[in-house]
Amino acid sequence: MQFIVDILPNFPHDWSKEKLTEMLRLETEAAMDLMDQGVLLRIDRVVGRGGNISLWQAASPEQLDAALQSLPMAPYIRIQVTPIMKHRVQIAYEARLAQRAR
Repeated sequence: MQFIVDILPNFPHDWSKEKLTEMLRLETEAAMDLMDQGVLLRIDRVVGRGGNISLWQAASPEQLDAALQSLPMAPYIRIQVTPIMKHRVQIAYEARLAQRAR
């Protein structure tokens, strides 16, 4: 299953610059590990605000939840998840590309 995940940070205001820098480093490492595992497929910034929109793949919502909760910043982010599936136009387009490749 694939999911669009919208993440918005809500960091404590009393964090020092050093604490924030270290948390961002840990979060980056964790996210890259999830990318290596094929769970986090893509991550992009949202223009005009902090946070990100990302594409995730998991066998179940429970597996996705476990991956999201494993992030070091999980206690400090708002997460909105939207399950997605391929649209008929995407399926048709991929079929056309496969035909052309033959």
